[in-house]
Order: sequence, then C-alpha cells, then structure tokens
Amino acid sequence: MDKDIDFRSLVPDNYRHQGALDFNAAQYTATSHIYDDLPLSWQGGDLGMFAVSDIANRLLRRGATPRYFAADLIIDTDTPISELHRLRDSIRDALVQAEMECVSIHTSLSTRGPRYGVAISCFGLGLLPPDLDIGAACIEPDDIVLVSGPVGAHGVAVDIARGEGIDPVAEVVDHPVSLGDMVHALLRDTPGIRAMLLPTRAEGLMDSLRRAAKRSYMAVNVDRTLVPVDSAVADYCAARGLNPLAMPTAGVLVAIVPRSQTRAALDSIRRSAYGSMAAAIGTIEELPAGEVIIN
Repeated sequence: MDKDIDFRSLVPDNYRHQGALDFNAAQYTATSHIYDDLPLSWQGGDLGMFAVSDIANRLLRRGATPRYFAADLIIDTDTPISELHRLRDSIRDALVQAEMECVSIHTSLSTRGPRYGVAISCFGLGLLPPDLDIGAACIEPDDIVLVSGPVGAHGVAVDIARGEGIDPVAEVVDHPVSLGDMVHALLRDTPGIRAMLLPTRAEGLMDSLRRAAKRSYMAVNVDRTLVPVDSAVADYCAARGLNPLAMPTAGVLVAIVPRSQTRAALDSIRRSAYGSMAAAIGTIEELPAGEVIIN
C-alpha cells in the first residue's frame, strides 16, 4: 500500500496547486523545525499534535496569527498503516485547533527510516499585525516574568514513552496544544508586553530564560517556589535527579510584561483554556547581565 495517499487529503481541494498562497502584500513571518526524535505517541500527546501546535506556537510567540502549514514526512517502511492513519488524523485535528491551513505535504518512504517510525519536517507562515514590536530586545529592568502553566510534563511523558525513565506513581499527562486564544487575548489586554517565549527546547524553561537573558543583556531572577509543577512531574524528577525547570514543556507560554501590567496579563492568561495555573515567577534586573538566577 502506498503510504502517502492518506496524507495528501490534508491539503484542501480548492487550492489551485500545492503551495499556492495569497499574501496580499501583508507582512508574514516564517518558522520551521524538524521533529525526528519523538515517539509516535505518549501520554497526552503524539507526534502530529505536537508538531503542528509547536509550529503554531513559534509563530504566536512573535505576535503572529498562524495561517499556513506545510510538511515533509519521512516514513519507515515498517511503520504500521494504523499508526499512519492516527498520525494523519492527529495532524488534521491539530490544524483545526491551530486554525492553520495545510498547503503542501509530501511523504517519502525509507527502509532505514527514523528511530520511531516517522520524522516530520514542518514549515509555518503567520500574519504579523502592523506596528507590533516584541522580543528579547524589548525587555527592561523591573519587568515581570510570567508562566502560563505547569512545566516539565512534556519531557517526562516523552521519556516514559521512550522507555528511558521510570514509571511515575501518578500519571503524567502532556498538553501539546496551540495557544492562539491565550496569545491573542494577551496582546489585546497587555499592550506593553515585552516578549513571549516557548519552553519546548531540550532544557525547557531554563533554556528559554537563558536565551532571553543573553539576547536582552539583562538578568532573569526566578523564585523556583513560584514555578507551577504538577506533583507527578515533581516526584518523577526527584526520583531521577532531574530539574523540572530544565525539562521540555509543551502547551505553555512564558510572557515578560511591565510590572504595571502584571495583573492584567495574569487575568488574561487565566481566562484562556490552558492558563488557569498561570503565575508570576520572577523579575528582570540589570545585573548580572545575561544570567539566570534561580532562588
């Protein structure tokens, strides 16, 4: 059976040809990433859901509205057809949740394919609003660091799915979702927002804060007791000698806002679907420049 037939159905029939886009002289921003080291599924998430939502969130953190999605899938020939059907359906559902259109998708088969059966190279385009200026360069002393929800669950859930970790006493559930409603509300309710970060990389929240500190030439001072962490994640990390603040995290946004807009920003995040546990976790200081201090 040709394993690329089902995936082509993700591109709507009304496109003139794959890859046809209408820019209308608007300003777009692009992002891309290769997801080649993830299992096909884990507790609370899967490869398709994570890849689409991560691409959408990479655009959202720049203040853009995700619009177009394209992907290239490399599939091991031994991957069960049933798994590919689930992957296709997951990508479709995630695109609906992210409000993105798939404009191009390509598949190729390999007899010595990815470790977990499928790798996805993704590309996304998002529409930027006029006159929006956010990013690490906008961060100022006395700004407040917010996190929209508990950290570390993604890294723990993926570790367990890979068979690399111990089973936790309680179930760890990942939430790899697009954060469009949260970001758009935050931009509306917090006009002075400085920057938005995604803690999805290898060292999670720590990595995001470290990059922000270096790019802003500011210090990020964090109170670890204020960072929300689910008890199952905390127990798992304690048993393995891991730091939950340094575990990859999906479906969570880090926002840096002026102190005067902290309450408005927190209220806005908490009203969104995945922000009920949002918290202020730290402050921006001038020194030591480029460093993250965890207290």
